Amino acid sequence: MTGLPEHDSTAALTSSPALLDQDRQCRRLPPIRQRDRDLVPRQPTAGQSVLNPEVNARPVVAGINLEPVSVLPDKYRSLFNFPYFNAVQSACFQTAFNSARNLVVTAPTGSGKTVIMELAILQQLSQPEGDNAKVVYIAPTKALCNERNKDWQQKFRTLGITCNELTGDTNSLSENEIQRSNIIVTTPEKWDATTRRWRDYKNLMCLVRLILVDECHMLNEATRGATLEVVISRMKTVSLELQRDKTRHLTQRTKVIRFLALSATAPNIEDIAEWLKAQDGSFAEVRQFGEEFRPVQLKKEVLSYFSPTSNYFRFEATLDFKLMQVIEKFADHKPTLVFCSTRRSVTTAAEQLAKACADVMHASGAYGPLHPFVKTREQSDYLLELKSRLVDKTLGGLVINGIAFHNGGLAMSDRNAIETAFLLGRLAVVCATSTLAVGVNLPAHLVIIKGTMQYKGPTYTPYSEFDIMQMLGRAGRPQFDNSGTAVIMTDMQRSRTYEDMVSGKQVIESSLHESLIEHLNSEVVLGAIQTLGSAIEW
Repeated sequence: MTGLPEHDSTAALTSSPALLDQDRQCRRLPPIRQRDRDLVPRQPTAGQSVLNPEVNARPVVAGINLEPVSVLPDKYRSLFNFPYFNAVQSACFQTAFNSARNLVVTAPTGSGKTVIMELAILQQLSQPEGDNAKVVYIAPTKALCNERNKDWQQKFRTLGITCNELTGDTNSLSENEIQRSNIIVTTPEKWDATTRRWRDYKNLMCLVRLILVDECHMLNEATRGATLEVVISRMKTVSLELQRDKTRHLTQRTKVIRFLALSATAPNIEDIAEWLKAQDGSFAEVRQFGEEFRPVQLKKEVLSYFSPTSNYFRFEATLDFKLMQVIEKFADHKPTLVFCSTRRSVTTAAEQLAKACADVMHASGAYGPLHPFVKTREQSDYLLELKSRLVDKTLGGLVINGIAFHNGGLAMSDRNAIETAFLLGRLAVVCATSTLAVGVNLPAHLVIIKGTMQYKGPTYTPYSEFDIMQMLGRAGRPQFDNSGTAVIMTDMQRSRTYEDMVSGKQVIESSLHESLIEHLNSEVVLGAIQTLGSAIEW
């Protein structure tokens, strides 16, 4: 290797397997095996970026090299307003964007899972005939679908990518409208109703290339989970049948559907990977990330209380008297959200907190160091002015204590005023119904779930795991805090369930067996299942 300057010799060797072989011969070492030869870096071709590890070393987080946004094609870079993908996104980048393999990702709320879906969308749309491909995004609630639809309509507009929402809150989209949509945002129930008539829309069904399942831990829910399983199984069956049908005259050739599922932390995520296996039998790839990847570290507490009665309404009412103690212990004088099951319980919880403030300040004025929530005259004056602007007089009587409630029964002006005051830190506590957890960006340092049952129809039923996770996800304010706290207040009989849930130990189980006969008969009537073999395959 004489004739090369010493500082260039390594670069020359590592850029050429042939030169490396010559060097090994000079040092009496055996030549490189072909398998190892493939690992030697080649000289980049035109258009490929060169990354000098000594000049442009990529940041490393938790042992993961962060992928720069610049590795994307030029037209996609403007979609992301940051220079590097975070650790979770970088660890999934190669599979999500540079392959067509099925993928299951489990990571904490707020860790950036949405970007992984966006990378998979871009991968699909960049393929030949990608402009005609359909991407179906499935989420458990209409509120989450609405939020995602608005975000993606704005984000992908510059690329000419269209996104439409197909839920119970939207007018039924015509076949032509769906045909023009690149991305369809829907719920399991709505996509179930839509695909029941798939034989009428064969040209549309053969265009579906990618299915994104958000919050797939909803499989634990008896009704919604079973519907999701049926929808995924139907799409697999439909795809196989369309590929086998050589007699059809379709405008597009049917291709394999890719699945990408996102979930909160679960111990048996490999079961989901097996369920979403590819047609060749290979399991979906799995990427698991623990709580250390949460941008704001979250402390979770489950507080259990003895219930002297079987009447849950009365038990929940007793929790109102324990709220102040919980806030004083965990809030650290920072904003607090209290989630309650009904509009009535939201009001009673706020009123009890205001009464506790009055008991402390009975002769000391409206603010001061002893006041739990209103410490300064400036804050007190702001709250008095806020009171004068509110339509709801009950709410006005509460806000002077730094406390408010928020529900669908408030005037829009009152809701906006409360949200603004809370974000500014003027209001210390907001009691709200669980619907606030979806669709309204109102993070807090402390989140309290007051009771784990909600009133539906004639009885109380437990919150779904999705609802619990959405509420817990409001804890921690990335722009202000490096930590947050979430507290679940429940009865002793249910405490173990929620301890397993918040620690990521709750197993995701199928619920399809509870309604298997109903769904199986439905598939037979629809023609998706026509033989014993197809039934077994389904």
